[in-house]
Amino acid sequence: MNKKIYQLSDLPEDYQAKVNQIIDITKRQKITEQLQDKIGNAERGMIFFKWYGQNSDTTLSVDDYHKPFNYIRTIGISIFNNKVSTAKHFGPFRPTLRVLYNINDIASTQSYSEVGETINRWTENKLFIFDDTLIHHSVNQTDEVRYCLFVDILRPS
Repeated sequence: MNKKIYQLSDLPEDYQAKVNQIIDITKRQKITEQLQDKIGNAERGMIFFKWYGQNSDTTLSVDDYHKPFNYIRTIGISIFNNKVSTAKHFGPFRPTLRVLYNINDIASTQSYSEVGETINRWTENKLFIFDDTLIHHSVNQTDEVRYCLFVDILRPS
């Protein structure tokens, strides 16, 4: 059954452990500090360390992201400069779920992701898991840059 919106506890324990491992790696690496100079005046940016199971060479090196992960297909960081939003869109790849973890603390409720009728405000919940094939969009109408861990995991079956 497709729940559409998932909690970490909805996933099998080994999936939960890998998601937590990626979040811990991200926190240890202090990635936001390393990316602050890279976004500049660009509205948005993405940096991928792993893309559909293949390691990517980037200007920012995080060796722990290049380790083999059974369920994790994509690892990236999505950067939204202030006052930036995406258009509503959907992902084409049904076998995965999207895991977003907002890395930096956001004070405003005007930074969120919306999937269908569900709005996840980053002030309230830093972890958001959903079916990427559903219509969704991300909004950052704050004066802060938003850094979000962007992970695709194989859909448990």
